[in-house]
Amino acid sequence: PIKFGRSRGSALQEILAFIKISFALLRIRPNAIEIFSIKPILTWGLLSKLFLVKYKIYYITGLGSLFFSKKTIKKAIFLRIFKFILSGNKSFHIVENNEIKDILINDFDVPSGNILLLNGVGINIEKFKAIRSGRQTIKNNDSYKIIMTSRLLYDKGLMEYLKAANLVSSSYNSKLEFFLAGKFDNINPSGVKPSDIEHLIKPSGKVFYLGHVDDIPKLLAEMDIFVLPSYHEGMPKSTIEASSVGLPTITTDVIGCRESIVPGKTGLLVKPRDIYSLANAIKLLTSDRQLYEKMSAESIKYADKNFDENKIALKHINFISKLN
Repeated sequence: PIKFGRSRGSALQEILAFIKISFALLRIRPNAIEIFSIKPILTWGLLSKLFLVKYKIYYITGLGSLFFSKKTIKKAIFLRIFKFILSGNKSFHIVENNEIKDILINDFDVPSGNILLLNGVGINIEKFKAIRSGRQTIKNNDSYKIIMTSRLLYDKGLMEYLKAANLVSSSYNSKLEFFLAGKFDNINPSGVKPSDIEHLIKPSGKVFYLGHVDDIPKLLAEMDIFVLPSYHEGMPKSTIEASSVGLPTITTDVIGCRESIVPGKTGLLVKPRDIYSLANAIKLLTSDRQLYEKMSAESIKYADKNFDENKIALKHINFISKLN
């Protein structure tokens, strides 16, 4: 296997990986290759073009923080290389939301016929049916349990969630319980340090930090509302899982997130990077039991209809099988 981390390693590590990939392509000489995520696409994709792999399938889960950053020389180089990699009528693309599809068409000149839109990788619907069957209902109108699960990154809107939770608990309803699950990510440049959030979580703050949790679906079944105030996503699996359990979702009106719910029906959209917009949405959903129950029921219907992993996998296979 070729070790290929998420982060940029040393120059020597990157060169060695590049060489190993080159030898792998020379040895296997594939007729087609499917590559997932931005960093592998930049390396394997570039080498696949240089070694004349006939069919390239790029699964673009998201465009990364660099794409959405301010104009820099580094970003300009990235965009030029990325456009070169994606070019050609034998290059095909799988995306998880319409906005990335439009970016590929308008910014990278990708033919629309070469793009497949999938609702993420989906979930095991039968598994989630079993999980939600044992879910308890809220005992009273005040005791909602609200949770965010993600890697602990600034880009996920972590600070906005923690600050909004503290604001709502202090000024509106102290009976609400807020939870956070996820692990720190020292590799990602957007990673949050423990010292950055210690004043916002228990015992000094209002949020219970659960650390890394292996069984997220089981944890979601114990909660009432899911929150993901991310700055950008592909198709967040966390919101899909939450919907399938029956949790209304509060998420941001940004690329990827807005397509993971039906605004006003399965959840609420808030402004990105805005703790007051997020706090107001939490207040609305926890003050209107009828709205909450309706969104909970609609969330289950939406997830069951749109995110069945078997149906999504079949679309994926059919798209690849048509290449000739």
